[in-house]
Amino acid sequence: MPTPLSGMDAFFWHLETATAHMHVASVLVLDPSTAPRGRLGRDELATHIGPRLHRAPPLQRRVATVPLGLDHPVWVTDTVDLAHHVRATTAPAPGDRDALMGVLGELLGQPLDRDRPLWEAWLIDGLDDGRVAVLTKTHHAAIDGIIGAELLGAMLDVDDAPDAAQATGGAPDAPEPAPNGLSLLAGAARRLAARPRTALRLARRLAPAAQGLLTRPAQDADTSPLPGAAPHSPFNGAIGPHRRVALRRLPLATITALKDRTATTVNDVLLAVVAGALRTHLDALGALPDEGLVALVPVAVEAGDDSAGNQVSAMLVRLPTTVEDPGERLAAAATAAGAGKSQQATLGDATLQQIAELLPAGAFAATARGYTRLRVADRHAPLWNLVASNVPGPQMRLGLAGARVDELYALGPIHETTALNLTAMSYRDQLHLGLTADRERVPDLEALADRLPAALAELAEAHDLPAAPPAAPPTSPGEG
Repeated sequence: MPTPLSGMDAFFWHLETATAHMHVASVLVLDPSTAPRGRLGRDELATHIGPRLHRAPPLQRRVATVPLGLDHPVWVTDTVDLAHHVRATTAPAPGDRDALMGVLGELLGQPLDRDRPLWEAWLIDGLDDGRVAVLTKTHHAAIDGIIGAELLGAMLDVDDAPDAAQATGGAPDAPEPAPNGLSLLAGAARRLAARPRTALRLARRLAPAAQGLLTRPAQDADTSPLPGAAPHSPFNGAIGPHRRVALRRLPLATITALKDRTATTVNDVLLAVVAGALRTHLDALGALPDEGLVALVPVAVEAGDDSAGNQVSAMLVRLPTTVEDPGERLAAAATAAGAGKSQQATLGDATLQQIAELLPAGAFAATARGYTRLRVADRHAPLWNLVASNVPGPQMRLGLAGARVDELYALGPIHETTALNLTAMSYRDQLHLGLTADRERVPDLEALADRLPAALAELAEAHDLPAAPPAAPPTSPGEG
């Protein structure tokens, strides 16, 4: 029996438009010399992934819509055509970092096929040091950050040696027949009948929380603002379909030392680093707002009885981009993150998911398309300025089809009003930062990314810690 998408899954599905591609991605930079035949190509990648699909149910499902858009779509298990889902391309000469970033941006700017299971894996060769990259794209309707990390783990092996146990012990789920329109309408009718009661219960629960947010002290309202209280910045407005990508690494030892020295968290340090880089970058452009930029920070929530689908909430954090002193900047970032957590706790972890369950599917999808087509994002204040996410990653050395994984990045989607996404993922002794941006709205993404290591070094110096080791762009072929 087809399973309806959760409210959050459906939200991400309907939010996708011609310019806002709602896929999340990962980038692996690998050393193929450690693979069994000293190479890793498209055929080897497909041979590796195919037998492991039984460990990744979200990669076997496609979306089927309900007639007339009366309810959320449903998941249907389908056949996975590896010839379509696993592909290869070559970076143009000279195969340097800029060439790789160009390929990544081009691939991220292409939407997934919405009539098939919602993922692709791209093998990128032609890098001038002999390494290869693998880009995976998966629709946000199918995974959140935590599920994405788990799926990636199902495809990877500890160390370089392929784990035969992962590739055996099961087969992909059997394809399901296309759901009957009448049965979908009957299920939609049952769920629609229950929604008024659900909406009333949600409204009763949210009323005290809303009153508390509206009457909270001004200082709390500033450090954790409501949507629409963000200043204008170059990162906000309508976007196009094309993307830029930048990748950087920061030493985890320096970040850990900072959070221990200041009794903060890794996420606090990350937000302070991002704030410092944004401050320097926007100041150089003459575009630094008088108010701190506002970051939407995704937050994983504990799964309920049904752990399928996106289990995510979010908080808004006023970044200390107006704070000049780096020592004070970290303290301000920690305070703002604490205020954001408090606001999220007031609203409740599951509130966004419950609201999403009530969204009228057809009307919401039509509204999203119209919002994009009419470039409405150019006509109102930003809801927030950027997305900043931190996804836990593995600390052990990983391999793919025997090829050693040297670098591992996550890349998040961008959408109307928000042309910049920064996603951090830890891997071994480094914090890997993936930046995604609209190609036209953020033409200087590499310059912004270059400021991140300097912002960390500035924090370390302000707290009397050893200077952070240099962190040049990590994906330049030839750098390990």
